[in-house]
Amino acid sequence: MTQPPATAKRSDRLYHAMATYTAISLSLFPVLVLLRAYEFTLTRQLHVLPDGMVMLTLQALRGDVGVVLWTAAILVLPILALAQWSVRAAVQLHRALLVALVVVSVALIQFFAVTFVPLGADLFGYSPRDLRETVMSSKGVGIASLAGFFAFAVLAWFVSGLVRRVRVPRPMVAGFFATIALSVVFPITISLAPRAFANDGAYFLSENTAAYFFGHSTRYFVDRAAALTSRSQQGYPLLHRSSNEDVLGPFLTRNAQRPNFVFVIVEGLGQDFVGDRAPYGGFTPFIDSLAHHGLYWDNFLSTSGRTFGVLPSLLASLPPTDGGILELGARMPRHLSLIQLLKQHGYRTQYFSGTDGHFDLIDVFLERQGIDSLIDATKFGTGYEKEPSGTGGFTWGYGDAELFRRSFASLGSVAQPRLDVYLTVSTHEPFIPPREPEYRARFDARLASMKIDPVRREEYRSYAGVFETLQYADDALRDFIHEYAKRPDYGRTIFIVTGDHRLIPLPPATRADRFRVPFIIFSPMVKAPQRFGSVSTHMDVTPSLLALLQHNYALTFPDSVAWVGTGLDTARAFRNLHATPLMRTKGQIDEYVDGEYFLSGDQLFRLTDKFDLPRVDDEQTFRALHRKLVRAIEVGRYVTSRDRLYPATAADSAARRLRQQEDSEMTKLAITGNTPDELFALARSRALAGDYDTARIICSKLLRDIPNFYDARALLGRTYAWQRRFDEARPILADLVRRAPDYPDGYVASMDVELWSGHGEVALAIARNALGRFPGNADLIAGQARARALIAQGGGK
Repeated sequence: MTQPPATAKRSDRLYHAMATYTAISLSLFPVLVLLRAYEFTLTRQLHVLPDGMVMLTLQALRGDVGVVLWTAAILVLPILALAQWSVRAAVQLHRALLVALVVVSVALIQFFAVTFVPLGADLFGYSPRDLRETVMSSKGVGIASLAGFFAFAVLAWFVSGLVRRVRVPRPMVAGFFATIALSVVFPITISLAPRAFANDGAYFLSENTAAYFFGHSTRYFVDRAAALTSRSQQGYPLLHRSSNEDVLGPFLTRNAQRPNFVFVIVEGLGQDFVGDRAPYGGFTPFIDSLAHHGLYWDNFLSTSGRTFGVLPSLLASLPPTDGGILELGARMPRHLSLIQLLKQHGYRTQYFSGTDGHFDLIDVFLERQGIDSLIDATKFGTGYEKEPSGTGGFTWGYGDAELFRRSFASLGSVAQPRLDVYLTVSTHEPFIPPREPEYRARFDARLASMKIDPVRREEYRSYAGVFETLQYADDALRDFIHEYAKRPDYGRTIFIVTGDHRLIPLPPATRADRFRVPFIIFSPMVKAPQRFGSVSTHMDVTPSLLALLQHNYALTFPDSVAWVGTGLDTARAFRNLHATPLMRTKGQIDEYVDGEYFLSGDQLFRLTDKFDLPRVDDEQTFRALHRKLVRAIEVGRYVTSRDRLYPATAADSAARRLRQQEDSEMTKLAITGNTPDELFALARSRALAGDYDTARIICSKLLRDIPNFYDARALLGRTYAWQRRFDEARPILADLVRRAPDYPDGYVASMDVELWSGHGEVALAIARNALGRFPGNADLIAGQARARALIAQGGGK
């Protein structure tokens, strides 16, 4: 439509603007229809689509109509206001915003096509680095992906430009604006409700990915804003006396020495894959055998739908909160954990992972626990092979077999009791195991032996990579435990095998499946295999392990605790005594398990021994559970954001004041928004300029956020050495060498301290030791020569 002349009446100008707005707004619908075809095509390549696609398509188109109306409702006032000044500017802005919406939709569709779960507010819980790694692991960014963005952006711009020249009748304009108003007043008529679908797969496929993302994101930020102003809690609401009931002792023989604990957290290992009741069973025979020879819980739940929640719940029984407690980083509240308490009783504590330890800020959490050793992908060294990369060329790191093999080099003395935590990664996208042809052949053989219908067989083939990596992970765990059995301390070792959550791409049958994971306690100390039908969660593990040690090994632990869990339930019959909030993603806490009920969003289900979750239409019970969930969320926000899990000690208060002082100094320096690499570059330049205080402030901030930023720790130590404050430099650099034995600059910096302080013999010993690891390092060779010269001059103290 052409722009009306400047002399046109105001009413005519408004009509022209409204008519153009109507035409451009409606142009979005055919683009959304083509986006649906694109989405279904991509998704069909990786997943088995649910039954009833005709009805689901109609539901999807209904949802797309809602997106058109809501987009029009959101943009109407600013666009029409701009049109009163310039119709051309309003038209171009309107078209550009619709193109932006379409481009975002393409990205969301590509994410959904891989995961079969739409992206919501969990986006805001990840750093750019974490997001990049996740995207690259799934499929990467290839020509086909970029082509989708380009094609739909051009299409949206072309269609919106074409229709703006169409004359829209006044009744149609009036009807469109009336419909916009009605869609705002009565949103239920256009939005899709999960309860209207048979399962999550059908709902997710029908829901518009952009509507899901923006809806969940809006709720996320509204909830966070409300949390900042909430004053409904006070004191320490989770603090209570520990029950100390020993529920595990009766099933385990007591050893003369304290037991070792070995946690093996298998990425994505859901209950659907383990045990004789598993719908996708048969691909983890060794884990199945552990269940038959140990203590096994049939109905066990993780408390989060992604990895970010497993360590805080399993090792510290911490409450869920917006974004997850790990997202708080150095600001996470004071708390107790299994790692802290066992360290106080002489345990050596270690964490092993084949991937990046900084992902999800896991290293920051473990640093708070005082973990003795953290081995991640950066500390494997030579002689270990990384997993195969996906189509994007990205790999998460080292496979499970290599992870377990690497750990044996660090287990140390059998005399000291140990707590070892393994987090595996192989059963994650892109689901390509080492020796892939071997595992593909085994998958094919297993599938051929299964008596299933053709549709079910095709479903297995669609997810062949999932089952291949499950077989590989099962083999790796078998070899690990068989090798471990050769150690003298095997007889007093308790293995705890569980999943962090059920892996995502395989469509779940119920809303609870994402949280259902196996939980197995396997040990030579198990008196007899036992199978428990009762419900427990990761939150219940730490309280029960501490009670076992307190009652059977005379260890003492605090009487007052803030555990969310109440301890494992060892009833053989099905029951649930727990009330626990569940966190599906970092931005979504809308599920709650309590007694015989499971609350999920706007739906209420009944728990059964088969966990098939029949729906319950009981408004009173629904409202009662929803109130409990809301209170649990409020309590979690309060205790985590205001540090109200445990009262502060003098040391805690001093540490907090130091952090606040450092943050204040960073603010004064106006460098709060930089990336870690930029901050380090700035710290180095300040140090080289002689501004050591500023350099140390920046390094301290970096190390609070990224404990294993080795260059920052080395620079921090060197700033003291350059000022000849050697006694302050030595412990920093010694800690660096302990943390990173394969980082040569740590040895070089320590050697330099001894050279500058006149300790030639000590410097020579450091150089010789380091050259055993790095024989060709020029700095070490030069330092060794300087140390010998210093000794020859009589400076060899």
